[in-house]
Amino acid sequence: VFYTPAVATTSLVIITADLPQDTGIRVRGRIEHFCVLEGGDLNFYLLVQCVCVILVGTMFVDSSNQLYQRILEARPSRDEEDSSPDQEPESWKPISKSFLLAIFLDYVTTFSTIWLISRRIPNQMSSGFQTDQVVGNFLRFDWQSSDTSISEKRHSFFEEVNTLMDKFNDEKSLTQMAVWIVCFNMLRVVSATGAHPRLGILTGTLTNAVDDLFHFMMIAFIIAIAFCAIGFAFFGELYEDFRSVGITSSTMGEMMLGNLPEAWEELATMQLYVVFFLVICFFLLQNFLLAIIVEAYMGVRKEILQLDVEMNYVQDCYYSFQGSFLGWMYSWPDRRKLGGKLLEWQARFSIGYKDLENTKMFKDSRSLQRFVKHYHGFAFITPIEIRNFSPSQPGMEVVDEIERRTASLLGHGSTLSEMAKRAFRFQQNKVAERAKHGAANVSMKWKDKMSNPVVFERTDDEGPDDEESSPPKSPLPPSSPPNTPALSQACHS
Repeated sequence: VFYTPAVATTSLVIITADLPQDTGIRVRGRIEHFCVLEGGDLNFYLLVQCVCVILVGTMFVDSSNQLYQRILEARPSRDEEDSSPDQEPESWKPISKSFLLAIFLDYVTTFSTIWLISRRIPNQMSSGFQTDQVVGNFLRFDWQSSDTSISEKRHSFFEEVNTLMDKFNDEKSLTQMAVWIVCFNMLRVVSATGAHPRLGILTGTLTNAVDDLFHFMMIAFIIAIAFCAIGFAFFGELYEDFRSVGITSSTMGEMMLGNLPEAWEELATMQLYVVFFLVICFFLLQNFLLAIIVEAYMGVRKEILQLDVEMNYVQDCYYSFQGSFLGWMYSWPDRRKLGGKLLEWQARFSIGYKDLENTKMFKDSRSLQRFVKHYHGFAFITPIEIRNFSPSQPGMEVVDEIERRTASLLGHGSTLSEMAKRAFRFQQNKVAERAKHGAANVSMKWKDKMSNPVVFERTDDEGPDDEESSPPKSPLPPSSPPNTPALSQACHS
């Protein structure tokens, strides 16, 4: 037993010697340390543990909130008064098993961390007293007294040593548990990075490659067993590196890293064995593994590049917190409910202020205005530019060219798009000509099809000089002088 006052550490050196008659002496040794926390170190330790309690408490609250939200979404939403007696009651929606497993693991981590902290804080706070008690017992015992027998001294010594070992074993078990919790939390954090596309590229790659990796590991395991059996059978009696199955497996692992067995070039069969092992396991299997991972990575990378809403991690975090704060301040509707409502409008290319107002989800016009102002600044939700007959998307020029060539092969002078455009220009010029002669509205035929009167303005590049845009033979007589501002205001309203 050693005590180092400079670092307040008690050390226990244990040396065990076996003296069998046939194999010689076997000596094993280990050393254990028990540190004392006092003063500033103890205060810093307590501060760190308090931060840990706050963090795991936050994780517990967040997991409970997520579980509560999922239960609300999964339970039947039908009102009792709306349901008829003959109608079957609506069942609960299923909750994914992966989500329930994640919540369960978060709860286990929370409670195990709190239990560990509750055990270690008292031990660290009393570490000075425990060390003083054990070391004091060693010092207060009169080891040089001739009145005390050797057996009593040995009994007193090992009694204190056992007390000290109990403290070491207790602290060691708590440290091992802490290491497992840290490792598990590291894996949990890595899996949680899948919430962001760029940070989740690791988890996404493993998810895409898990099936191929499973079958690859089966083949690699079979090949490894075969090489292990061959090496042990042929070289177990000749080489120390192949004297058992376990040692042969360890030798194969070293060979994968480039460390060849000793004197492998002396025997032809060993040379052949090493060459085949390097070709199959080192060159082929390792390159297959890299090919599987690279292919899965490229797939995830392609999905990220096609994702319009993704920005870098710092910007996404900032705008996420900003959106949550503004949503709390202006009482914005729940994003899941609003997103579900907007998903019903798949045929819409853009959504405006009136559309959001008709959802009846916003508290007032001020809340809606702030919502539109906030999300209007993001480039990825800019409305698609609409042309006369189709949205202006990349590749439409190729489609127009194919349609033009098809119409030429069928003997048509114009494509459907060109004929539609000419008809549209003819109707536009016709209405403009009527408005020129004083007609305020379009014909009764257009009135029956539209609830509000529509006025088409004439542009500079389009006029009656088109071949098919001749003015009507009998224009409508002017009923009264048109009030252009009032008419424009009425039409726009």
